[in-house]
Amino acid sequence: MQKPGSMTLLAAMIVSLAAACTGIQSAGQSPDRSPLREKGYRVELGKVQAGDALETPPSIPSRLRFELEKRLMTAGLWPIKGQAEKRLRLDVETRAIYQGMSARSGIAASYSYTALFSRVVLVNPADGSILAESTVKTFNGFGSYTADSTEIDHAAEIVRFAASIDPP
Repeated sequence: MQKPGSMTLLAAMIVSLAAACTGIQSAGQSPDRSPLREKGYRVELGKVQAGDALETPPSIPSRLRFELEKRLMTAGLWPIKGQAEKRLRLDVETRAIYQGMSARSGIAASYSYTALFSRVVLVNPADGSILAESTVKTFNGFGSYTADSTEIDHAAEIVRFAASIDPP
């Protein structure tokens, strides 16, 4: 016979999983069909920083930068050495949202955020013009247990957005 507390825990996990899945969106086009590839452009990372330094630990932007670099390389969008004229710059300002709107102390608590929100700007470095801007949201259903996969999904969404932009 199950205890009443275990049923409550199971229900809470199902609700959390459903909330986490609402942030997942399907890609509009495959990376192989990217306009960036057709025109020969590559995407370099500019600043990847915390949008709110009081709530977002500095490790989140650095982990996000690592994931973005990996994703850009995998998608074939990473700049080739010496190809300066066909580069676009990707700037990311990310913010972690915590339940109760404030970060807790401790390492595990820093990764128990409920969502990541990033302002993503794609810039033409030749003239500084902004080609596109968007907000990317990814929800974290299980706190510090799923923070790694949330950051991976968040980076994937940012690269999908960048790959969908048609440069001049």
